[in-house]
Amino acid sequence: MATLTKKTSTPALIAYAREHFGLDLTGAERPEVIAALVENGVDLSGGDTTPAKVETAEQSKELDMGDVSRTLNAQRKVRIMIPPTEKDKGDVTVSPNGYTYLIKRGAVVEVPEAVKNALDTAVTQTYTMAKDGRTLEGPFEVLTYPYTFMGYVE
Repeated sequence: MATLTKKTSTPALIAYAREHFGLDLTGAERPEVIAALVENGVDLSGGDTTPAKVETAEQSKELDMGDVSRTLNAQRKVRIMIPPTEKDKGDVTVSPNGYTYLIKRGAVVEVPEAVKNALDTAVTQTYTMAKDGRTLEGPFEVLTYPYTFMGYVE
């Protein structure tokens, strides 16, 4: 059981975020680190900060399912594939309604439609070089984790 507070050192918070959530917050400012931890459900009031168990997209049937997981499991399933990129070959964590899925890049996985919807709303801004080669155009919104939709599971 880990105990973190708002007084915990920034390096310790960054290490915790990397170890438990796969977040690379190296060089991030303290408020950004705290916000990322709180966003992932970490209580910084000194209580238990042990994260919920992370399951892969191919979840075990032996899990003790809570209300959220039962709702997600009742949803229509979709097949998706998140390809690896030059910059990122690691697995992708998606947490619809606080229930975490770990999706292996390059593998076709079956997940609830809410996972696909969460990926659709995860966007980042990017810029492109103008034709003159001196100015930037944008910003343009692009998917943070582009994926291939392979269809619905029958």
